[in-house]
Amino acid sequence: MYRFYTQLTSHPDWPQIKRKGTFYLPTEHTWYLGPFQSPIVPLVPQHDLAVNLEKYLEQANYRVSTVHYPIVPDRTGRVRIVLHADHTPQQIDHVVELIIQWANKQGARGARL
Repeated sequence: MYRFYTQLTSHPDWPQIKRKGTFYLPTEHTWYLGPFQSPIVPLVPQHDLAVNLEKYLEQANYRVSTVHYPIVPDRTGRVRIVLHADHTPQQIDHVVELIIQWANKQGARGARL
C-alpha cells in the first residue's frame, strides 16, 4: 500500500493530474496517518470515466472493479484496486504507471475537445 501511494503521489505528473481533476484519491491526505485498515485503494475519475479506467487496466491484465451509484454518491463512480502481499514492487510500479498514462491520455483528449 505504501509503495502504491508514494509512487503515485510522488510521480512528476501527479500535480498536473490533480490540477486538471482527471481523477483524485479520496485517501490522499490520510493514508500515511496510521496503519492501513483496508487493502482497497479507491480512485475517483471524472464523471463517467470509471469504466474507461477499468477497461484500460484490464487490457494490461490488472483486475479492478468499478463501483457506481447507489453504492457511492451519484456522479462519483470509482475504481477499486485491491493490493495484497503477493503483488511485486514491479507490478505496483507498473499499475501506477498505467494509471498515470491513462490520466495523461484523458488530459490530452480533453484538450482536443
